[in-house]
Amino acid sequence: MSLDLQGVAKSYGDVAAVHALDLHCPTGQMLGLLGPSGCGKSTTLKMIAGIEEVSAGRILFSGREVQALPPGARNIAMVFEDYALYAHLSVFENIAFPLRVRGTPKPEVAGKVGAILKLLRLDGIAGEKVRKLSGGAQQRVSIGRALVRNPEVIVFDEPLSHLDADQKVELRTEIKRLQQLQGLTSILVTHDQTEAIAMCDVIAVMNAGELQQLGSPQELYDRPANTFVAQFIGEPPMNLLAAELAPDGRLTGPDWRLPPAAARAGLTGGPVTAGLRPEALRLLRDETGGDGLAVLAGRVAFREHRGDTDILLVALDAPGPDGAELHVSADVPGPSPLRQGDRVRLGFDGSRLCLFDPVTGRNLQADAPLATEAAA
Repeated sequence: MSLDLQGVAKSYGDVAAVHALDLHCPTGQMLGLLGPSGCGKSTTLKMIAGIEEVSAGRILFSGREVQALPPGARNIAMVFEDYALYAHLSVFENIAFPLRVRGTPKPEVAGKVGAILKLLRLDGIAGEKVRKLSGGAQQRVSIGRALVRNPEVIVFDEPLSHLDADQKVELRTEIKRLQQLQGLTSILVTHDQTEAIAMCDVIAVMNAGELQQLGSPQELYDRPANTFVAQFIGEPPMNLLAAELAPDGRLTGPDWRLPPAAARAGLTGGPVTAGLRPEALRLLRDETGGDGLAVLAGRVAFREHRGDTDILLVALDAPGPDGAELHVSADVPGPSPLRQGDRVRLGFDGSRLCLFDPVTGRNLQADAPLATEAAA
């Protein structure tokens, strides 16, 4: 079942929580609602589920309007961060509960619950009381209870928030496996970009009740629609540098420059914000920058070990526009011999550069091909 939101808005008196939201999730895919606290993602979820009424707009399930239907008529199952299980009941009985309240015959209950237990690999502990289970196992029971109803849409509201790091990795893999296996249209609400990128086919990034960008994880990473998305997606976030664009496509910073490029030649000259992912910066071992490379010089302010890579926070020699010290993050091969205070030179070309309007934050090259497309 496909999901569409057309101009959906929600206001509480004079306070607008969600502004004219347009979203599309194809049948069988997982849509992520991603953004900081208070961005409107949970309100959007509640409107889809029917818990909150829409103030304006339409919600469509496979072309059928549902915004006027009560929650029970929408056939949506929800999985919350709080498992909301019955601690005194067994795994089997917790999953069977939605069927029991509907008066489903016992043989049918046994068959459906048995299939779900096998699907979730819980059949070995079907008789255990859920209070004895780990957080990850309890959340799998909660998912089983949602799936046993054969919903058209399943919603995951911060489902991994209460779990340890290792349990999060295991369960997000499990949720994605189940979602793909069942072919269920799904919605994931999260503030964690790692969860969204790992689990979702398409992600809606929201801020202050407005949709910032809707796209695949790769599109959001390589071609962010604006500086908010550029810095919200990616860890460390994209580096943003003030620059001047010439009409011929030449790009100049305080002490660096890039030659003209076809991708930049069609843009109006003037001040721009240049965006560069940390992995696009590379350490230069000699005094030359090489043909077509811009060079940033500075000192290592901090180094973070990440196994086979190091994240360097480099304080640049050239100050920022306001005269304050300017830092960039670089993702370099590790372990690096560099230490705090060491001098470094970082080089980059224009192949993965994003250019943004310094006033509105809008990506000036929104129609440019993805880095992966350009490489192909």
